[in-house]
Amino acid sequence: MTLQATTGTHPIDMTARVEALRSAFYRIQSERMQDVPLLNPALAVATIGFRHWDAYYLGVLVTPWMMKLIGLPVVTGQLEQAVQTWRFPSGEYTAYRDDLPDMGEYYSASLFSPMQEFTEQAQAETTATAVLEALFEAPRERIETNLPNNNAGGLARGLTRRQLLFGMFRNNDSTG
Repeated sequence: MTLQATTGTHPIDMTARVEALRSAFYRIQSERMQDVPLLNPALAVATIGFRHWDAYYLGVLVTPWMMKLIGLPVVTGQLEQAVQTWRFPSGEYTAYRDDLPDMGEYYSASLFSPMQEFTEQAQAETTATAVLEALFEAPRERIETNLPNNNAGGLARGLTRRQLLFGMFRNNDSTG
């Protein structure tokens, strides 16, 4: 599927812009980051999960030195603010404007830096996908309950609404 955006009245191939983003950061890695000790050799540059959101195509950029949430504008040439607050169901996030030659302007919000805690590419990409999914989930409400459990019989235990509704809580009290 080709993602489309516009500049004025001309369509832009967003798939090509996402590829330009990946290529620009691959060049940065190979030209400027070669001898930087914070590079994680187990990782490569990748673009994950780009989709339309608000006035952007939103996704995650994974590199051997950082992971960022990226917002590529649907309409190019209109990013005037240096800093922007993005509001998602999960909360508010600060994004900063940047511009790369051969790629153009975009907003980004840092997720991880450095990337030493990741041991393989699949782990970093799975994390990137999970981050995108979590952005669109409202914070879980804690529900306090006084349900019996195996410890001392009626201790209060906090459950998320999801745990309560989908049976993730098990009452192991054999008396009931």
